[in-house]
Amino acid sequence: MHEAGIASSVLEIASGLAVERGPDATVAVVRVRIGEFTGVACEAFEFAFESLRDDNSRCAAARLEIERIPLRGECSLGCWSGAPTEPFDLRCPACGAAVAILSGRELEVASVDVNLNHAESSCC
Repeated sequence: MHEAGIASSVLEIASGLAVERGPDATVAVVRVRIGEFTGVACEAFEFAFESLRDDNSRCAAARLEIERIPLRGECSLGCWSGAPTEPFDLRCPACGAAVAILSGRELEVASVDVNLNHAESSCC
């Protein structure tokens, strides 16, 4: 299940950003973009993220938001662009030529919201 490895990497990135913001900073929200053509199963990724976040104190309360990016292509001869008519068929439905992928291969951390948990200071 490569989703666990990806989730671990995403948590590492988010935690690193929190560390940069200060010693008490924690991660509130992690937004990722996952393309349809990556082969990442969102449900498995969500499960892995939830399971692994507890091992990372800065991300223990982090919420995951996933934006799924559809597969879109364009005919190499220029006669068609859009979503494949058959799942993952990378031939032009109009002429049969090869299709260049325009979107659907994304796998990225889009943004991370970090809470700056400043400790309350008390005076003598």
